[in-house]
Formats: sequence, structure tokens, C-alpha cells
Amino acid sequence: KDAIEFNVEDQQEKKINKKRRYKKPHIVVYIISVLIMLATIYLSYRTYSLVSSYTFLPAKYIKLCLYGLGGFCLFFGIIAFLPNITNLNKILQSIICAILSVVLIIANTYLPSIKGQLERTFTPIPDEGQLMINVYVLKDSGYEKITDLEGKTIGVQTELDQEYQEYAVKVINREFEGEGVITKDYPDIYTLTEALYNKEVDAIMINETYVSIISENADFLDFKTDTLTVYTCVQQIKLDFNTTDIGNITTQPFVVLVGGNDTWVNKMAEDTGDIGRTDVQMLVVVNPNTKQVLIITIPRDSYVPLFGNYNCMDKLTHASIYGYDAWIKTVSRFLDVDINYFLRINFASLVNIVDAIGGIDVDNPYYFESEYCMYWDENDQKAYNYLQKFEQGLIHLDGPGALGYSRERYYIKEDGTNIGDVGRNMHQAIVLKAMIKKLTTVETITHIDDLFKAIDGTFVTNISTDQIYALVQMQLDDMATWNIVQYSLSGYGSYETSYAMGQSSGQTYSVMIVDQSMLNAARQYIKQMLNNEIVTIE
Repeated sequence: KDAIEFNVEDQQEKKINKKRRYKKPHIVVYIISVLIMLATIYLSYRTYSLVSSYTFLPAKYIKLCLYGLGGFCLFFGIIAFLPNITNLNKILQSIICAILSVVLIIANTYLPSIKGQLERTFTPIPDEGQLMINVYVLKDSGYEKITDLEGKTIGVQTELDQEYQEYAVKVINREFEGEGVITKDYPDIYTLTEALYNKEVDAIMINETYVSIISENADFLDFKTDTLTVYTCVQQIKLDFNTTDIGNITTQPFVVLVGGNDTWVNKMAEDTGDIGRTDVQMLVVVNPNTKQVLIITIPRDSYVPLFGNYNCMDKLTHASIYGYDAWIKTVSRFLDVDINYFLRINFASLVNIVDAIGGIDVDNPYYFESEYCMYWDENDQKAYNYLQKFEQGLIHLDGPGALGYSRERYYIKEDGTNIGDVGRNMHQAIVLKAMIKKLTTVETITHIDDLFKAIDGTFVTNISTDQIYALVQMQLDDMATWNIVQYSLSGYGSYETSYAMGQSSGQTYSVMIVDQSMLNAARQYIKQMLNNEIVTIE
């Protein structure tokens, strides 16, 4: 009897010890379960905070993910508090919950970094910039600094920037202890520069933005190497943008002016009012209701009224040297449309974006070769060209290939015709069409991080982050297929005077007179798009 009682007591003690062993993992499970629930609640808060501001995922998908996560946590939470679960299952559940906890903690840390990355990527355009009035002398003149010009004659032009030049003269005269500079007026940039070369004046004063125009003139091709800047007067200016913002970018048609310049590094508006010449000119009309995009390419040498003023006729590429407002206003009046937003890209923008989305496929209308394919060497900090052949038909382009395809205009086709600016404009429209098509596919989602890094700092736009991500969210929500149509303006070559170089000088430059019937057709297509009509271009 005593043996039986001892055996019973021994078995009872073993059961108690076993229960105690079971309770040990219970406490761990309870703690981890509570940790998961707290992490889930915090993650939900972070996620919805991101959804309400900067997110590329539709809210319904976010909700589904959070519902699934909540159900997952609830399931393991119930297991944690059930008494009749084996110790092995408790341990396995603890391991799974621990892994889930780590994942949730990482997610809570990563989400704010996404928001920060998006905010850095789409930097708002500032309201103010800098305008630089420079004093140039010939390198062989013997003048090396501004004090060498005391009592000397500086040429100024009277057609542009008079108030900025007058202020610069006052600032310069403060540098002298004795006699100040003597100013001599010239009617335009061309005669002013000619006066410097002819040594009629000791120096000239000019807005730095006009140097690119001077250097394209056959008489002053070496202006940058022939001259020396001895003084720069920096003045703060207000940067105006003649655009009309719309209420809801996902329900209203909108117009974007796209420009590109032949440089590898963007000249950002934060630093200067100078945005350089715009060599690529496109108007993109987007209708989110009809799911159609219209791309209109405009030759850069189109002879247009700058600022919409017919007394200021010049090449379209010269409009942007006067700033964003002048560029936007010129295209707006030329095509008779209110422009809502602008976007400026450069070589790096195109190459990086195309590479980030895994390349693009284009239907090439004819065989040609281009030596303008370019890649950037990080070690040398230089860009290098290489030759590439583009076969007729469907071809795949990487970033440098897309750049070379977009830039070519000199190749002679088999029929003896030169591709020229019209051909280059067509190439640019084909590349843009392929990029839009690729960016609106599910495949792009897998490259979203690379895409963010690619576009960081490579373009300038006044489209807000909220608007961009509203469009992306809309696309991911319905995954609609967009109909992209393109229309290229053309005309005939001529030689006309330039407002920027001075019309009074009588000098003429190669320009394109846009065909009026084509211009009227482009205006009609734009109106149809804005009226929610489907545009068909044969």
C-alpha cells in the first residue's frame, strides 16, 4: 500500500513538474504575442499615415495586407492562450512569432525611410533663384580682375535686363577708390559682343544665360575660351511659373510641357535662374478618363514669338534662357493651350530611368546608326560616346541605347535622305511612348526602388509628390492599358533674325517655319483630348 501511495505521489509530482515546464514557454509566447499585436497596430498606423500622404500602393491593397496580417496575429494569439497545446507546438509558435516580430519591427523602421526618400526625390521648385550679370574681358587684354577696369569702358546692351545691369554697375563702382567705369550702350547682344572683339570697349557686361546663344553664333564660336570673367554680380530674382494647377489629376485631363537639354548634369532652379537652352520640346496631354496620352513634338528651331509676343521672334530653343516662365508662356501661346505642369530632363534622367525599368522596346521604322550612345564613367567623371546600330523593327534599348536613339539626326538613310531634326523628334517621341508604356505595367513595380534612385535629382518639375503618387495609385488600382498617340510638327527651313541675338543687327539664323496646317491640327488634337474625346491620328 505504501509503495502504491508513493508511486501515485511520484506520478503526481512528475505531472506538476511537467506542467511547470509547459508554463515556461507559455510566458515567452504571451510576451511575443503581445509584442506582435503592438507591432501590428503601430505598423497599421505607419502604413495608413503613408497612404494618406505619399504611397504608390492603392488603399484597398494596403487594407487587404493589414487584414491578412491582423488575422495571422490573431490566429497565433489564440494559440498562445489555449491550455491544451503541446509543448512542441508552443515552441514552434514562439519561433514563428519571434520571426514575425522582427519582420514587423523592420517594416516599422523602413516605412518612414520610404516616405523620406519620396520627399527627397520630388523636390519642390523654389520661388526664388539667382541671376548673374558677368563682366567679360578678352584674355589677351591684360585685365585680370575688376579693379583693373577702373575708369575703363564697359559695353552694355539696352534691349534686355536693363535694371539688373544698372544695379551691377553701381555694385562694381564700389570696388574702386577713384573713378568708376564708363558704360557704352549697344542695341543687342550681337553688336555688344562684336564691340568687345573689335576692342571698341575694354569689357562687356552680360547676363550669364546668354553665353550659350553667343557661342552658337558662327562669329563667336570660341567666346568661352576667348574671354575671361573678371566679376560676377549675383542678384536674387523671383522665379515665376505661368502654369495652371488642376484640382484632381486622376479625373481631369492635364497638360505637361517636357523639355530636355544636351547635358549630363541638370542645372537646377534652386541655384540659378538659368535653365539653359531646351533642345527637346514636347507637349504631353494626359486624359485619365479616356486613358489616352497625346505626345506632340515641336522642332527646337521652330520660329516662334517668344513670350507670345510677335515683336520677339526667335528659335523656340532660345525661350528657356529667359527662365521657366518665358519657356512655358512661349509654348502655351504657340499651341493655344494652358499648360498645367512642366518637366525638364537631361542625359542622366533618360539613361537612369530606362535602365531602372529594365529597358524599353521600340518599333524602329528604319535602320540607322548612331554614335551618340553615351555612358557615364564614375571613375573619370566623364561621359563617353560609342557607336550602335539600330535595326528596323522591334528592338530592345537599354539606357545608353535609348539616349543614342533619341539624339541621332545626321544619319543618311538608304534612300539618300538625312534623318534631320524631324527624324530626331520622331525618335524622341518613340522613346517617350515606350517609356510611358513600360511605366504603366505591373513589371515596373518590381523595379520601384531602382526607379526612385534613378530619378532622384535628375529632373526638375513642378508636379507635386501627391499628384504623382495619385496617378501611380490610380494605375495600380485599375491597371488600365493606355492608348498613346503622337504627332510631330514640321515645316520648311528659312533664315530669320533672332530676338535674343538682336533683331536690329540684321543677322539671320537657320530656323524652321512650322507648317500652319500642321499647327492647326495639333491645336485641334489638344482640344479633343481636353474635351474627353478620343484622338485618332493616321
